[in-house]
Amino acid sequence: MRLIVFALVVAPLVAQVREFEDGRVSDQEKWRSALNGCSTDAERAAALRGMGRVGDAGLAPVVSDFLASHEEAWSVELQRAAGLAVALLRDPSLLGPLSRRVASADLARALGGVGELPDGSARVAVLLALRAKDARTDGEAIGDGVVARLTYGIHVKEPVFRDDARRVLTDKSDIPQAHVRAAAYYAARHPSRPDQALGRGVARHLTSTDALTASYATRAFARMKDAGETEAVILAATLDTDAPRGVRVARLRALASLPPTPALAGVTRALRDGESHVRRTALETVTAWAPKLGADDRAGLAAFAAVMIDHDPVFDVRRAAVPCLARLAPKTFEQGLARFRLSKPWPVRVAAAEALRYLPWSRSSAVGHAAYAFRDDPDVRVRIALLESCAAKLSEKDRPEQAWMAVDLINPGGVTGPTHLDLAPSETEGDPVNLGLIPNVVRAAVAYERDDAGVVAIAKKPLRLAGVLDPYASLPSHEVESWLSVVSLAETLFVLGEREAALRTLSSAASSEEPAVVLKASAALRKLGAEPPARAAPTSRSTDGLLAKRAVIHTTRGDIALALRPDVAPRTVANFVRLARASYYDGVLFHRVVPAFVAQAGCPGGDGWRGPGYSIRCENNDLTYGRGALGMALAGKDTGGSQWFICLEPQPHLDLRYTVFGQVEAGWDVLDALVQGDAILRIETE
Repeated sequence: MRLIVFALVVAPLVAQVREFEDGRVSDQEKWRSALNGCSTDAERAAALRGMGRVGDAGLAPVVSDFLASHEEAWSVELQRAAGLAVALLRDPSLLGPLSRRVASADLARALGGVGELPDGSARVAVLLALRAKDARTDGEAIGDGVVARLTYGIHVKEPVFRDDARRVLTDKSDIPQAHVRAAAYYAARHPSRPDQALGRGVARHLTSTDALTASYATRAFARMKDAGETEAVILAATLDTDAPRGVRVARLRALASLPPTPALAGVTRALRDGESHVRRTALETVTAWAPKLGADDRAGLAAFAAVMIDHDPVFDVRRAAVPCLARLAPKTFEQGLARFRLSKPWPVRVAAAEALRYLPWSRSSAVGHAAYAFRDDPDVRVRIALLESCAAKLSEKDRPEQAWMAVDLINPGGVTGPTHLDLAPSETEGDPVNLGLIPNVVRAAVAYERDDAGVVAIAKKPLRLAGVLDPYASLPSHEVESWLSVVSLAETLFVLGEREAALRTLSSAASSEEPAVVLKASAALRKLGAEPPARAAPTSRSTDGLLAKRAVIHTTRGDIALALRPDVAPRTVANFVRLARASYYDGVLFHRVVPAFVAQAGCPGGDGWRGPGYSIRCENNDLTYGRGALGMALAGKDTGGSQWFICLEPQPHLDLRYTVFGQVEAGWDVLDALVQGDAILRIETE
């Protein structure tokens, strides 16, 4: 493939802004000086975006002063950048001054990022500005004010736009389809459940010819207040209609929260559907229904799930059938655990280890034997799944034997001490991800119960906390997700008396090269009355020769062509291109494919826990997560590495939260055909 180098000409001031942004500089005066030195809207926009990406609340006064003082007419780029900065700084006091400067769509996006309206007269001004009729179409960000406020209004706890959604959904005049779709989306996604008035509006669009409207309306209908048998009957009647795959998936998911009887026959038929995404979703719905089903229905569906585990042609569906069998027929599942751990492929063994959380644990039972066998499984992905099950079992109170088993699984022999339970992991080396998951189990253990003297204990036997943090001295700094868990554990152990070890661990974390770890550890130290250690400014990787504009992902199912966006996310694009050209992605699996949501890849271990040995800064921008958007997967701010995802359907709730750095241009049929476990052959960039 011919390589074309895409060069961005960067002005000196913009280069300085990027340096501040990449170093997460929070000094007000440096940013104020940079902003005052800007002579063009492009430079001002870069400075505003940079302050937003730093995300330090101390920069809000700089943005506020700019909003109040810059009187010239604002370009679209500057309006969008100002809205992005306010959204990322999450300061409601900035919304009032912003409302006088930007279009209603940019204000709505900012409100969604902030999550709450300001008080007093500013609240009224913002609400009035949000309803201004100043729609624009720019092809990248949502420009229609109505669509924007209903889309981003889902992040505002108050249901301030519920009446807007109801009016749009019940209006029988010629309402733009985009408005109807956004209103259904609001009803489906806002934290407050739809009332009857909004529900009646939603019901009109359950069979809309617009697939997204039908999907959103279905989700909203099922989560209405007091939704029950009637709603289940209505949705069940739509199951067998000819509809796009995404709509069928939405209907199956919606039925999972409703009484099973009216839709049982339709969901059972969906288990035989030719689309693997539909079969998987039907299994997930049956899994959710399991406690509500009668004995005969459970037995019949359990037999079906058992057959799918062995014979479905798609491993992703087989994996989904495992927890389904565990919930429907625990005894049958328990009796078959030996064959799961001995003869099944690793995805099925992972599912079996995860499904252990649904069963009662006893060291003398088949479940107990399986748990200890999974602990020694040769595939680390299985061991990781077991640790997650341990944490889940420790959340079940008044089950001391289960808790003892969970402790024993992270420290064999630790439960046998005569006076205490030892929580310190016995393995000080080994897989860092495996080690990094242990803090979640330990935190669950120390929250289990207290003895009569208030000491953390299980079955009146105190937990010994000494040494719990010692193994993490050797945990590589680039294991960001693991370190974030360790920081949380250190905070917990400080409160429980392990102060010296906790402060030592937190100081080490605060000296990390990873900004997300530094941020969390430094905040924890200040909270505990200690000062974080001084730290040199982080170094950033060069983007020279890496700002490609296009990429082709060659997969086992075909090719997917991408347009990359180095103009809005240069460091993210450069990171992706660098890894692709180093053959890092060759042979890597799509380890997560969620029907009608995303296809995610980039983990070299295929378990979703691993990365390249470093992390990169987020480059949040105002591109929206439409169908085919390419985004950076995160475990928190500034934790991106090698994992990325492609949206199978629009996901605007991800806007502003994950870096968009590309868009699918061709290969839509390949994207739609992906299932979990499909592999990347190679990625070419130009």
